[in-house]
Amino acid sequence: MNKKAILQPNSEFERKQELNKYLLKEISEEEKQILRQCTAEDFESIGIIGCILKEDSLENKARILIASKDRYHESLSDIALDLLKYIDIEELIDSICHRFLVEQETLTPIEDKIYYILMGILSAE
Repeated sequence: MNKKAILQPNSEFERKQELNKYLLKEISEEEKQILRQCTAEDFESIGIIGCILKEDSLENKARILIASKDRYHESLSDIALDLLKYIDIEELIDSICHRFLVEQETLTPIEDKIYYILMGILSAE
């Protein structure tokens, strides 16, 4: 995994190119650490990261939920929907909203950004 292309890309396009290489692959713990540090603001990149990590944390489930709403990257949204198929989406959204609104002071900057973007997507639906 090209750490620079993930954490300090020349463009968001470069980041997405690198991320897409790993969408259907298993990655190492070291590579997961790189992805967890990524400050991407692009919805698609955030969603791809969630689908690569496949983690059960609320933060990552929010990433996967973002991916599930992607209208332009059909395989990404299909992967995300598959990862969410056994999860009560309304309950997940309630948990994320609670964390975002009530526990604001304990959010990491990356977590705050992910939840903020997700709330924007959900409010536009």
